[in-house]
Amino acid sequence: MRKRILTASFIVAMTAMTAWAGDKPVELDVKGMSCEACPPAVSGAVKGVKGVKACNVDLKSGKASVTADESVKNEDLVKAVAAAGHGFTAEVVQ
Repeated sequence: MRKRILTASFIVAMTAMTAWAGDKPVELDVKGMSCEACPPAVSGAVKGVKGVKACNVDLKSGKASVTADESVKNEDLVKAVAAAGHGFTAEVVQ
């Protein structure tokens, strides 16, 4: 029983590592955010892009840190920020 649990744990760990291996980090410079409601709006829009796994937006710095599949195009992230409305714009920093 113990050996099965260890084997299952190993398989789960390897699968998780493989899933994250093809991810890319993208940093966006977001303009137009002015209040505490803005970061969740931007984050929600970016997370709506297929292949985005995480998005953290900081109001003070105006930066959005995105983790996405390699297949996600940076221009799709920029378009998602603009589509969130409120006059938001973005450009890729890295």
